[in-house]
Amino acid sequence: MYDLGWPARMVGYPIDCQPDAKYGRWIARCLRSAFDKSEPTLNDVDAIVANPVAQTARRIRYTRLTVPLRRRDGGMQMLSASLVDTGINVGVKLG
Repeated sequence: MYDLGWPARMVGYPIDCQPDAKYGRWIARCLRSAFDKSEPTLNDVDAIVANPVAQTARRIRYTRLTVPLRRRDGGMQMLSASLVDTGINVGVKLG
C-alpha cells in the first residue's frame, strides 16, 4: 500500500502508526471492536489509502478475518489475515 520497506519498519509499532494516519486509526478501531466482542469477525473492506510520501492515494479491496484469542494466562492475542480480492466492491467511488 505504501512503499516496499514499510512493513519491516512497522514491526514493534501499534497498528495505527501507519503513513495514512486516518486509515491506521480506522484499522485499530476495527481490531479493538473484535477484541471487545470476543468473537471472530469477517469484513469486506473497500478503502482509499493515502501515501503521504508519494502524495498518492490508492483504492484497496480485501476480505479480513479477525479472530481474538484468550491465552491460558488470561491475556489476549489476535489472529488476523487478509485476502486481497479485486472482485470486492461495496460502493466506494474515486473522485
